[in-house]
Amino acid sequence: MTSARAKRLRITVKQGGHVRVTIPKGMPHKFAEDFLLSKKQLVLKHIDKVKLYDYATLPEVENKIQASAFLQKRLAKLAKYFGYT
Repeated sequence: MTSARAKRLRITVKQGGHVRVTIPKGMPHKFAEDFLLSKKQLVLKHIDKVKLYDYATLPEVENKIQASAFLQKRLAKLAKYFGYT
């Protein structure tokens, strides 16, 4: 995405793992592509984090028992991800 207002390159990872690269007007796309490739590992790491917090997949719960079960599973997943288990 080319922007007249952008002053520098910016990589944004959106919910769901979508990546957007904002390029200042006049900057060659090849430069932006090389920059993105140089940050590949960092971008992949952030995609994994964003997918972990993908709230679009939250289930509809009808009662406190379902909500409690969901939260327990979610907490176990987060604890494992962050090394607390």
